[in-house]
Amino acid sequence: MRLHFLLYLLLFIEFSHAKEEEENPDKSNENITDLLPYQEILNGLERSLLETYNHHHRPVKDENQGLIVLFFAVIQHIEEVNEEHQTMTVHGFQYLLWNDEYLSWNPEQFNGVSRLLMHSWHIWKPDLILYNAAGQADDSIRYTFYQHSWVESNGRVEHFPMFRYKASCKFDFTDYPYDVQSCPVILGSWNYNLKELDIRPLDRKPMLNLFWEDEKVIVSGWKVIDVHMNVSFWNAMTDQERSQWPPEEEHALHFPLIYIWIKMERYAPHFTISVLLPALVTSFITVVTFCMASFNKAVVLLAFNLLLQTVLAEDMLFQLPSSSASIPRIVKYFAFNLTATVFAMMSLVVIETVRHDGHGVNHCRILETLWSCFSFRRSTSSGATVGLETTEDPSSTDTSALNKENSRPRSTWAWRVLSPNSDTLNVIKFSLAIALTTLYLIMMIAYLR
Repeated sequence: MRLHFLLYLLLFIEFSHAKEEEENPDKSNENITDLLPYQEILNGLERSLLETYNHHHRPVKDENQGLIVLFFAVIQHIEEVNEEHQTMTVHGFQYLLWNDEYLSWNPEQFNGVSRLLMHSWHIWKPDLILYNAAGQADDSIRYTFYQHSWVESNGRVEHFPMFRYKASCKFDFTDYPYDVQSCPVILGSWNYNLKELDIRPLDRKPMLNLFWEDEKVIVSGWKVIDVHMNVSFWNAMTDQERSQWPPEEEHALHFPLIYIWIKMERYAPHFTISVLLPALVTSFITVVTFCMASFNKAVVLLAFNLLLQTVLAEDMLFQLPSSSASIPRIVKYFAFNLTATVFAMMSLVVIETVRHDGHGVNHCRILETLWSCFSFRRSTSSGATVGLETTEDPSSTDTSALNKENSRPRSTWAWRVLSPNSDTLNVIKFSLAIALTTLYLIMMIAYLR
């Protein structure tokens, strides 16, 4: 019922309006006729300004006079961050303000018109280009060409060109995946030096106005955290830049450059669960194997751990940027973990071999030499026996026991030290476990902080 009432009301209003136009046909065209003189005034003003205007020349009447251009930027969207090519595509618009001495008029002569909207391709504009462009500048030129400009009667020109820049960056993935990158958008004039064109920032901090800020804060795995801007002066002769204002006699050699720095941090919420936690678990398994009583179980566990680390390392390397100049810390930790696992397996094999083959098998020549070096003892001549020093009285020693000990081969010292009846093997294994744990802690602090 309510819907029908609204329809009837709209039909009644439309019928009344049509009837009024039939009774007063001249009144409907009153607004159009009032606009015609205003449009003619604007067209006449534009023709008078552009009659002798040349948009290829700087809008100054004195050639030695420099032109000051105020610059401001608004970042609206980060389209893509390409880690492999180290590029960034950004969208936004600029605000340019300068004074054109040839675009001024007396408002009283044009019915009080003091502001005019003109096509930007009819007037002079600063030739700002992207110095660190990673691709063709067709998009930015196209966006700039079809923009309009506001011109005031005193010669003040305001230009709002939109842009789409694909800038080249220099990324450092050492702290992956907790890295923070800063990519600059470098803008400057290609034809005019500092003496002819002085570009100054209107504000040191550009505006960051991302659409759907609450819903779309992460783009290509990156989050924009800060945007700032600074001015640098590039010397075309020496190919050097300086942040301070150059001397006046060197203005003709310097070109002003606008740096728009976009600071981003990587967004990797699943890294701790998918990469970091498995790496810590495999490290713990490597240390635990030294505390296992069964040699076979320890070797099987280390082999499984080695295979697991290989799979995890392959998956992690697949996620890493291929253009990384420096090795990330997480990769160094994985390499250390893999090396420690191999070392643990070899150590257990050597210890177990010495434990079982120490009864009369002469295989410890190298260990005997190392033992002699550390104990500052000289190797005896061929066929001489080597025994351990003792503090007991020789007279109290059993003669048969001494003869039995002296009849053992040169590796008798190794059998005594590494005998199954002693706790030396357990001490060695425990020492290796402590050493590996200490190294793991150092690597965690150094590479996973």
